[in-house]
Amino acid sequence: DAIDSRLWGVQGPAAGVLEVWCGAAYDDVRHRMYFTCGGHNAYWGNDVYELDLESIRLTRMNNPAPLTATTPTGFPFPSSGPKAEHTYDSIVWSPITNSLFMFANGAQTYDGENRVGEFNPSTRKWTLHNNWGEHLSSKAMTSFDPNSNQIVMYHARGALGDVINYNPVTKAATKKTDNAGSKYGWINNGVGNMFQGKMWFTASQGLYTDDPATHAVNQVSTLPSGLGYQSGWDVRANGTFVFWGAGSKIWAYSVASDSWSSPVG
Repeated sequence: DAIDSRLWGVQGPAAGVLEVWCGAAYDDVRHRMYFTCGGHNAYWGNDVYELDLESIRLTRMNNPAPLTATTPTGFPFPSSGPKAEHTYDSIVWSPITNSLFMFANGAQTYDGENRVGEFNPSTRKWTLHNNWGEHLSSKAMTSFDPNSNQIVMYHARGALGDVINYNPVTKAATKKTDNAGSKYGWINNGVGNMFQGKMWFTASQGLYTDDPATHAVNQVSTLPSGLGYQSGWDVRANGTFVFWGAGSKIWAYSVASDSWSSPVG
């Protein structure tokens, strides 16, 4: 009906609400994953989904806000909260605020809001925060750093760009550097995780580390054939990185032995 067309956008939910340039954030205390995504003409809702990994239950946490506003270029815009975005690796869970943060603003045909989105699962509501005076990008990589209790964001623009330390409590950001490390290859939509005080991330040429303090980038390994740099991955407690997204095959990388294996697939 008329309200559905305002909520779901052009292609509608048949396109797959969680299949549209979708990233995820993980709460490792409650063992829950959070998803939100969209943008362009595929999906325009700013609803958030929670996957409880203990009960294997998927819950829509909030209804998408009606698209009653418009952007400067005439595109529909939600009445509250952030617009739908290509989230990729630009959403991250903050364990000190128990909330989800989204640092995305890259759906090119769907402009408008350029603020940091924070979603609280307890209240099931979005809050928008001012950014640090820059255009946000959907090509960002984010990870929570337990050493500093800050979110480390690599503001990617085709090559390794700004490094931002974001305090999820005060909402203050500190920029570390500008456009350094561009020789290390294309990292648009790469995925990064903090481990042993460094950001480990994937790029088109392999697996890299970056020291957030010095911004020293090093290539650690070459990705196995068939494993794309946009694949999802996470760190196990024993220091093994687990990668998925290359069909049915799952890859594991051992930091200790600097070796790859494929235990599944």
